[in-house]
Amino acid sequence: MKIVEADGIHPALEFMQKAGVPREIALRVLCAPQFHRNGERRREPR
Repeated sequence: MKIVEADGIHPALEFMQKAGVPREIALRVLCAPQFHRNGERRREPR
C-alpha cells in the first residue's frame, strides 16, 4: 500500500507479482479497498 501511495499502482503491482502474489489478487488488493479483509472470517479461529 505504501508503494501505491508513493509511486502508483503499476510499480506496486510489479512488486507484488515479483513476490509471488497472483495478478488477480494483487489487483483486487491494490484497486478495490472494499474487498480488503477486515479480520478473521472463520467461525472458529485456528
